[in-house]
Amino acid sequence: MFPSKTMLRCRILLVALSLLLGAHAAFADSREIVLPHGNLELTGKLEIAPGKTLADGAVLMLHGNMAHADMEIMRMFRSQLRKAGFTTLAINLSLNQTRRQGMQGCDEPLTHRVEDALPELGAWLDWLAQQGARGVTLLGFSRGGHQVAWFLAARPHPLVRSAVLLAPIVGRDGTAPERYQARYGKPLEPLLQQARAHAAAGNANTLLDQVGFLSCPAARVSAAAFLSHYALAEQHDTPALLPRTRVPTLIVVAGGDEIARDTEARFRPRVDDRRLQMVVVPGADHFFNDLFGEDAAEAVVAFLREQRGNH
Repeated sequence: MFPSKTMLRCRILLVALSLLLGAHAAFADSREIVLPHGNLELTGKLEIAPGKTLADGAVLMLHGNMAHADMEIMRMFRSQLRKAGFTTLAINLSLNQTRRQGMQGCDEPLTHRVEDALPELGAWLDWLAQQGARGVTLLGFSRGGHQVAWFLAARPHPLVRSAVLLAPIVGRDGTAPERYQARYGKPLEPLLQQARAHAAAGNANTLLDQVGFLSCPAARVSAAAFLSHYALAEQHDTPALLPRTRVPTLIVVAGGDEIARDTEARFRPRVDDRRLQMVVVPGADHFFNDLFGEDAAEAVVAFLREQRGNH
């Protein structure tokens, strides 16, 4: 006996509802986290992989210069990692603003220093530990890759088991005097001298007006922020930081990187195929656009699975 049209409609509705509920369950555990930090509130997006809890570990993800947790490359990696069974926490650096979201604009005063990321990473790791996480991989993109390396060298945390540096900024990338001159049409050294004079006089928060800074052609920037990004110290040499780290680390190089140039050649002497590994994605630009993102994600997932098997 064939089912009636009414019964068929009911079955179709039940199947559709089941699929909808299943899809909802797979993506339901995604939430915004607000974390008090000094006089600021930090924000992050936690996405628990299906069938997992924080006790299974997490990937703490850090964006690039003046960017945010929802920039395209962060969204793509979150999706790929979640499909592979890895929980992610993508954070927004505060850049000295409370509950910051989206790209940092150039119209307001810029006061953030490169090293400000270190205590914020530490605060998120402490939060993850309090939530029951048993192991964390730090993943940093571009400037975030450099900041992750700096954190690992300067402030090792017991929760961190491994690290991934995606197209990490290396040394003087984008901040060398010749590149500054070419980009902004002004010499770098006079501005550094001006910023140093303010800092020496105890006025590091004084704003330099109408200066080129990162992606901003004419910004108001504190002397401290300008010195942190352009008066390069040994902590800016990402490859030199790696021997001081203690966890297995994967460096993912974009073969056609136009921002972090010569990355492979600079990191290659540090690679030992055990604690420090490197994968090159041929032809990829700095942001791993198009299918290059999938190639990079596959390399990251393989590394994370290898590390998971080692613990």
